[in-house]
Amino acid sequence: MNPLILINYFLPAALIVLSFFFSIRCLFAHDMRIEAWRSPVKQWIYIDHFTFKRFIKSLGVLLLFVFLIIANHEVMNLIQ
Repeated sequence: MNPLILINYFLPAALIVLSFFFSIRCLFAHDMRIEAWRSPVKQWIYIDHFTFKRFIKSLGVLLLFVFLIIANHEVMNLIQ
């Protein structure tokens, strides 16, 4: 099989899986987990806990939106 055709199938599949799992992880993260993610970032820049939590939740929503768009695109390609 042609490697370019394989990339055409694997890239959307990988984006779907990664965006779905990372969005679920970001949306349902506990405060202790968010604080653990914030500690390495605090070494470079200071970011407030509430601001970082809001950033993580909005990143989760964005990744869920990416998941839904790619899944919709793939389903529409199957229908055609």
